[in-house]
Amino acid sequence: MSAVPEPVHGSDPATDELRKAHDVLAAFYVERLAGALEASPRDRSVLDLFATLVTQAGLGTEVADVGCGTGRLEPYLASVGLRPHGVDLSPEMVRVAHATTGPSTSRSPTCATSRTPTAPCPASSAGTR
Repeated sequence: MSAVPEPVHGSDPATDELRKAHDVLAAFYVERLAGALEASPRDRSVLDLFATLVTQAGLGTEVADVGCGTGRLEPYLASVGLRPHGVDLSPEMVRVAHATTGPSTSRSPTCATSRTPTAPCPASSAGTR
């Protein structure tokens, strides 16, 4: 996977504080949330419904996981036919996501660091035509 870009610091103290807090929590999230999705049929059902609705709506298979954290949803979303692209403010969360989702392939999930908390998405990424 590509290198994680450095986030822009200093423009918003609250965002910088949130980013730093999540950087510290990345290892804790991996440890505490390991197996959580597998143990939650309700969460998997919601993700399955989401995948079905996206597919049936003809929006393509690329979806965004905004606030992807350690990327724990990306493998499941990929397994149900979607192409997830995660974004998170925390470079450490993204680093962990890259380390835990395996080698990059055309079907593997991606995760990147948001350079700004209000980065606009192209209209096509929001499912508009």
